[in-house]
Amino acid sequence: MDDPQQRREDVPAALQDDRMIILNGSLRCFARNGYFNTTFKDIAKETGLSQQSIGSIFASKDEILAEYLQMCDDEIVQQIKEETASDTDVLERIQSICVTTLIYLGTHSELTAIWVEFYKHHVARVVLKKFFGLLRTRISEQIVEGMKNGVIRQANATHIVEAIVELFEGTLILSRLEGTNNEVERRFLASWEVMVEGLIQK
Repeated sequence: MDDPQQRREDVPAALQDDRMIILNGSLRCFARNGYFNTTFKDIAKETGLSQQSIGSIFASKDEILAEYLQMCDDEIVQQIKEETASDTDVLERIQSICVTTLIYLGTHSELTAIWVEFYKHHVARVVLKKFFGLLRTRISEQIVEGMKNGVIRQANATHIVEAIVELFEGTLILSRLEGTNNEVERRFLASWEVMVEGLIQK
């Protein structure tokens, strides 16, 4: 699949509005009907555009979701850069990466609804693999740096990254299921304090 960012840059300005109308309308449909139950007919009704017009811009729902996820990731990356711009240590940067991403997901109800739906669907999770792959990459970079400078104890970096991502995912799932998205940061930080005790080089 082509890079969504590149596709956006290649699109004539006149079609950019329709792309955003489709993206926003699709997200409302996904949140209301579920990703797998949403059809192009539903999206056409929601947006007021014809199915043919939608199909000429996005060949499939997967393409719509892929572009939306790329847009979300771009926004998250920018927020992470702003949060970690100061001279913080590695563990603070990892915490900031996780919290920033959690807050973003928690405040985008359409995205978290899709995420939970995909999390329950073992086949469909591959669509979100890139999104969480990027999260893993960011955390992994910090873990390796932390080991090099002696802040984080020497261990299997992959195992540490997976443990942090599982903590992240578990926090998001519980908050979503309990309807307590506003407590997602507090829940994560409480567990993060325990995890940090096991990560610190003593």
